[in-house]
Amino acid sequence: MLTIKAVTVVLAAVLAGITAETASPASTHSVASWQMEGVLETASGKGLIPGNRQIQTQNRQALADATKRCNPQKRWARRQFKNGAGMVLWKYSLQVYYCVRNGRVTYFRYIRWAEVNSVTPFVEWKPWEFMGHTGENVMRGLSRRSVWTQGHFQVCLVANVLLCNNQYPQLSITVNGDGTWGAWTKG
Repeated sequence: MLTIKAVTVVLAAVLAGITAETASPASTHSVASWQMEGVLETASGKGLIPGNRQIQTQNRQALADATKRCNPQKRWARRQFKNGAGMVLWKYSLQVYYCVRNGRVTYFRYIRWAEVNSVTPFVEWKPWEFMGHTGENVMRGLSRRSVWTQGHFQVCLVANVLLCNNQYPQLSITVNGDGTWGAWTKG
C-alpha cells in the first residue's frame, strides 16, 4: 500500500518534469531531455518496437511487403521526455522503410507510435496520457519522399482540467533517390 510520503515523492518527480520541460525544452543540460535516435539496419533485428502488438504486427508486415520488392532500408526518429529523476515519461516515434533504385524512391512506408511509461516501479501509474496524433503530412515524389507527424501528450494535476501541461512533439524523415536521408524533431 502506498504511503502519503511515497505519493508525495512520486508527485514531486512528475511535477519536476513539468516545470523543467516548460522552462527550457531546448537545453541539452536541462532536466527535460530530447533525443533523436538514428540508423538501424533492417536485417539485424535491432530496434524492434516495444509493447504494442498491433504496431509490431504492422512493422513486420511493412518489412515483409518491402522485402518482396527490394532490400529496404529502415530509418527512425524519436522524441522523448524525462523528468528530474531521469525517468522517461513518454516517447513519440516515427519509423520509415524505403527502397531506392536509379535515383528514385521505389518503396516508402511509415509507422508512428507513442509510448507512455509508468513513473513508479511498484504500481502502474502513468500520469501522462497520449491524446492522439494531431497532424500528418506525406510528400511523394519520384526522387524524394517525406513524412511529418505530430502527437499530443498531456498531464494534469487534477482530472484533465487543472494545471495541465500539453506537449506536441513533431517528427519528420525525408529520403532521397540517391540513398541519402535526413530527420528532424522538435516540440
